[in-house]
Amino acid sequence: MSTILIILLSVGIVWFARDLFEKGKELNKMVISFAKLHLMLNELADKIEGTIDADEHKEELLVTAYLFRREIIFRLNRYKWSMNTPLLIPGISSNRIVLLTIFQQTINKILSLSRKIDLEDTAQEIMDGKEAYFELDKALPNYIKDRI
Repeated sequence: MSTILIILLSVGIVWFARDLFEKGKELNKMVISFAKLHLMLNELADKIEGTIDADEHKEELLVTAYLFRREIIFRLNRYKWSMNTPLLIPGISSNRIVLLTIFQQTINKILSLSRKIDLEDTAQEIMDGKEAYFELDKALPNYIKDRI
């Protein structure tokens, strides 16, 4: 009986360690995605502010909302990290920033830019994972989906 208990405990520890490693790896991917998204959003904001015809950037903004859904929201839903988790995100802050703060900043930036080019409802629908998200998912080539 004790041998079986030891084996079960060993297997449980291995599964726990594997799960912990996977969550850490995915958290790191999410941090990198936040950094890349913020870089993309800052570049897009400069383009929208510096042009007369901001409509030419609609597709790029919708792709950004799509990537936010796929790279950030998907992971948050899957791994259920606390929104109080402190993160160190290169290019955004030299200090740790709480997940909730960077999450809200990203949403606000996407929605703010989408308002400027009359795409707020579509961007919100994409971030919410509704029909517009799946339509865009089907239409986007893999090289764009793999951008982040």
